[in-house]
Amino acid sequence: MPNIYVVNETGTTEEMERVRCKDETRELQDILRHNSGLLAGDQIDPEEPCRWMLIKREMPVPDPSTGSNRWSIDFLFVYQKAMPTFDECKRFS
Repeated sequence: MPNIYVVNETGTTEEMERVRCKDETRELQDILRHNSGLLAGDQIDPEEPCRWMLIKREMPVPDPSTGSNRWSIDFLFVYQKAMPTFDECKRFS
């Protein structure tokens, strides 16, 4: 897996420390819930970056054949142009 670098206050880059994820809910979903700006809003529209609003966590998704809730999506966000965005967190070990 390639390394990830961040630009620090002085304008130079430094390699981020690799951290192993053990608890998907605590370590990924909670971070995203409190930091929706991590979603790539400026990559979607550089002129007017998306500002995300969380609508629902663990949104049920019905099975098309039965209509009963079979799955769930981690996050349903919407941004200022009323476009729904579904986000699913996955970990890699």
